[in-house]
Amino acid sequence: MTASMASRVYALLWGLTLGSCVLVLAVPGGPAFAQGLLPLTLTPAHNPPPSLAGVLSITANNTLRSVWPLTLGLIDAQHRKVTRLLADGAVLANLVLSGLLVGGA
Repeated sequence: MTASMASRVYALLWGLTLGSCVLVLAVPGGPAFAQGLLPLTLTPAHNPPPSLAGVLSITANNTLRSVWPLTLGLIDAQHRKVTRLLADGAVLANLVLSGLLVGGA
């Protein structure tokens, strides 16, 4: 992937995130609908106080969700057209879902 392509993908991901945020805010009842879809409990009563264990838990979760595309190279997913298309589709779905979830939140 070239730097130019990576820049375009990065910009598109941010555009998708911002677009979903604007859409949620623009639609009447959108914030309440998004809050009902996402199991977010962002109040001090529902969340534990900050701790090292909490930081490590979030780090482990984020690492598992963001590093898995690197394993596609280990299984030679790029050598066959079918596996390359499947791998590209999985990475694209992961990016789109993440952008929509973050924007909706």
